[in-house]
Amino acid sequence: MKAQTTSADTIKAKTTSSVKASARKAKSKLARRSSSLKKAAKELPGSFSGYSQQAQDFFERGKSALHTASNWAGTTAKNLPKTARKLNLPDQKAAMDFAEQRPLVVGAVGLGLGLIVGALLPRMHSAPAPKRRK
Repeated sequence: MKAQTTSADTIKAKTTSSVKASARKAKSKLARRSSSLKKAAKELPGSFSGYSQQAQDFFERGKSALHTASNWAGTTAKNLPKTARKLNLPDQKAAMDFAEQRPLVVGAVGLGLGLIVGALLPRMHSAPAPKRRK
């Protein structure tokens, strides 16, 4: 009977030591994860401020581009009548009279220009092409 008790004590001791080892490993793993999470939490506000700065820079560039485009459009609108006269193009009243007298011609020219622009644009595929069978 004493041999069985010693054997049971040995098994109990081995089981206890393996459970303790597993607990130490789990505790160590948990501590590592906890420290990595704390480190990530400390870095998080800095990354948000980086995005904020990027968004502000993007906004400023957009504002500057809009201002530049607005200035260009104003200058072009101011100089367009002079340039049209230099090139012997019809004035606005003559172009409007032509559009009223021949609306089908104006529509056909617009359709032709639209087809040309559409042909020059790159093709976009929303779904992959079906595979061919051999």
